[in-house]
Amino acid sequence: MAFCESCGQKLNDGVKFCGNCGAETKGEREVKQPERKTVYTGEIQKCPNCGEVLDSFVSTCPSCGMEMRGVKAINSVEELSKQLRKIDEADVKKGFWNNLNNTLNGKSVEDIKREEKANIIRNFPVPNTREDIIEFMILASSNIQNNGENVEAWQSKENQVYEKASLLFGNTTEFTRIKEMHSKNQKINKVGKIKKILPIVLGAIVLVVCIIAIAIGAANESKKQADNENIEAKIEIALFE
Repeated sequence: MAFCESCGQKLNDGVKFCGNCGAETKGEREVKQPERKTVYTGEIQKCPNCGEVLDSFVSTCPSCGMEMRGVKAINSVEELSKQLRKIDEADVKKGFWNNLNNTLNGKSVEDIKREEKANIIRNFPVPNTREDIIEFMILASSNIQNNGENVEAWQSKENQVYEKASLLFGNTTEFTRIKEMHSKNQKINKVGKIKKILPIVLGAIVLVVCIIAIAIGAANESKKQADNENIEAKIEIALFE
């Protein structure tokens, strides 16, 4: 479809002059339709092993099983260690810790630090990759087996990570290693609970023994007093006879 550039009249195909104003045409001027273009934004993640297109936040390729480890995943356990060290290295003479020490019910700086580290451990997200799970189990086991700080917090998070490992690893040599660490940690946990309960049990036993001893003593005293009264009564009877 062509139109006259001078008056805008519609032109027939092949004419050299406009039939309305007589202006010379410069050939047909077609109205071009806009071309459709497909625009891709962002990045498409593919498995480096088999080329499968992966969804966001996928840690394992659904086709070949290859594990994807991003920078964030690689540094998850390392970041946990850094946060704990940062609390240890905080300046206790001024600033944040000093203010807390003066305001929170007379707690010591070390108590406050210990509580902060326990919260960090409990809120640590369970790792999604095999390498990070193994790294965390080693870190947690080191603190649990060496009776370090916040053993209860480490044990609680270690149980969560172990459950994730049992689903992710399956029956592999890596899981056997994790299972061995977990079993040892569980034994230490039981021993720790026994140590906590033992003073209470011993105290209760001592209390019961004391009560029994007092009761026996009181019974013996009552018997002795009764015997004395019987002897005195017999003496009085003999004197009057």
